[in-house]
Amino acid sequence: MPSAKRTIQVAMLLAPGICSSLGAAGLTTIYYSGSSPDALIPNSLLSDGSGGFYGTMTSVSPTGAVFHLTPPTAPATAWTTTLLRIFAGGADGGAPNPGLAMDAKGNLYGTAAGGAFTAACPSGCGVVFQLTPPAGPPLGSGRAWTENILYAFAGGADGANPQGNLAIDKGGAPYGTAWGGPRYGVVYRLMPARAPAGGEWMYSVLYNFLGGTDASNPQYGVVFGKEGGLYGTAEGGASESGAVFQLTPPESPGGAWTETVLYTFNRSAFPNAGNAPNSGLVLGLNGAFYGTTASGDDSLACANGCGVVYSLTPPAVTGASWTYAVIYEFENPYLLGASPFGLLTAKNGELFGATYIGADWPGSVFALDPPSTPGYFWTAIKLWNFTMSQPTSLIESGGALYGTTSKYYDYPHAPCMGTVFQMTF
Repeated sequence: MPSAKRTIQVAMLLAPGICSSLGAAGLTTIYYSGSSPDALIPNSLLSDGSGGFYGTMTSVSPTGAVFHLTPPTAPATAWTTTLLRIFAGGADGGAPNPGLAMDAKGNLYGTAAGGAFTAACPSGCGVVFQLTPPAGPPLGSGRAWTENILYAFAGGADGANPQGNLAIDKGGAPYGTAWGGPRYGVVYRLMPARAPAGGEWMYSVLYNFLGGTDASNPQYGVVFGKEGGLYGTAEGGASESGAVFQLTPPESPGGAWTETVLYTFNRSAFPNAGNAPNSGLVLGLNGAFYGTTASGDDSLACANGCGVVYSLTPPAVTGASWTYAVIYEFENPYLLGASPFGLLTAKNGELFGATYIGADWPGSVFALDPPSTPGYFWTAIKLWNFTMSQPTSLIESGGALYGTTSKYYDYPHAPCMGTVFQMTF
């Protein structure tokens, strides 16, 4: 169980400027973001494996960026920020989605909802991009990373506006989700070019969502299960309250993937079981998946419920149904917050997450400890309550939690446009 004492540091804020202090005891602010509407706002992090982080950023103009954070070499000094790519919003993509993936060679992969303008997408169909580091020392050397557009969506049967994070298999192929397509969204794969070097990647749709009793509108990408299948959440389902799906690979190359709806949320029939999944899935130590919903539970403190954390446990017998369980209900936004999201798992089986609403409204960070007796609710611990900025992502690295926050207006002060914070135990 985590200790009661917590320390948060804001590790990096991109643009200089004046911003109100986050103002809570124990919070050390190292740098403030700018108050300009065009400031680049960090919205996700990915560990680089060496104590630093990659991440994505949003902005009005330019239309987003990918950055790297290098930890300080001496105590009480600042982290170093390097912009690896600034998107122009045209053929190179724009408005990168939160979440990057990295392959064994150190290449970064991501999606952008904007760019790639076609007749079907006058506002842009979106792209899948790769960032390749320069030869030699990649950071601080002045040499630029190279962006490769692996695929530009056309807005037809291939889908449009990619959603969520990418999953990379052992062969370096990215998997993801997009809206549109023939009906209600797609799961796709990009196979790396074999020869010659720099050749085109092969895009293929693995599954078209049908709507109705099937899932629809996948939002948060996919993750791999232990057996090699793909898992994700969707906005729609049989009751239009969301669904969790599984894609099983074919037994032989070139065959069709098989989709199974593992759970359908039902706001009308089971309002206390959660509805409206608002994040992807995380794989636990026991092979179960965990996720969050924006609403649902039996609380009267929120109009549609304050949200839940749930688990999906695989069956002991192949082909049997998965077991869905609510492991924690958010009942009082003034205590732990509401609308949980961004789960991650610790080595001891503990879960960490954040909420979009906290006791002071901007949001909170929490921990969930598993019960000593299976089947009981998990124990929740509030780690931090934000007062002037809203958490948007959370990851674990080196035994500490790191995350990003977006602007939250603290009148009469200027708005904090975004931060990266560190929480150590």
